Amino acid sequence: MVGNRFRQGIPPVNPIPKGMRIAPQTEFGKGHVPWNKGKPHLARENNPNWKGGVIPASKVLRHTHRYRNWRNAVYQRDNWTCQFCDRRGVRLEPHHLKMFAHFPALRYDVDNGITLCYECHQLTKSPDFNEELKAS
Repeated sequence: MVGNRFRQGIPPVNPIPKGMRIAPQTEFGKGHVPWNKGKPHLARENNPNWKGGVIPASKVLRHTHRYRNWRNAVYQRDNWTCQFCDRRGVRLEPHHLKMFAHFPALRYDVDNGITLCYECHQLTKSPDFNEELKAS
């Protein structure tokens, strides 16, 4: 048919009931209460996952401008390419050759970093990784 007359009078294939919302953002709309509202036994000190409100120092250090600049410098030096599998356009992660926690003086040294893809970075957790790195 021509114009807006196509399927005129035919109900939609998947009708949404009037007043029903399909967006997850509207889950706690008017009249809905979150499951944990009014349950102070799960707040702060009473929560089993509470760590005293302390953020680990390594997490704080990894969110500084200095760390971001180090990470970008390592990526640029390695041309945004994984140094193990030579892949580009994948999720990249910087890796410290000397451990971040054990060598604080080398944390922001560009020569102490290497660019790895996510899959290769998971291999760094194996005990054979240091031998592979020395061989390459």
